[in-house]
Amino acid sequence: MLFIFFLVRKIIINSKTAFRLLLFVTVIIGDLRGVLENIYFL
Repeated sequence: MLFIFFLVRKIIINSKTAFRLLLFVTVIIGDLRGVLENIYFL
């Protein structure tokens, strides 16, 4: 029972980390696109 609890907690923590990483990557890609568009218009 305790093992299942720890397993679930680990999965939740990993999914939070994955979500943050995805958000971080999305922000970086968005910034890069904005910079590339600015360079293109200049």
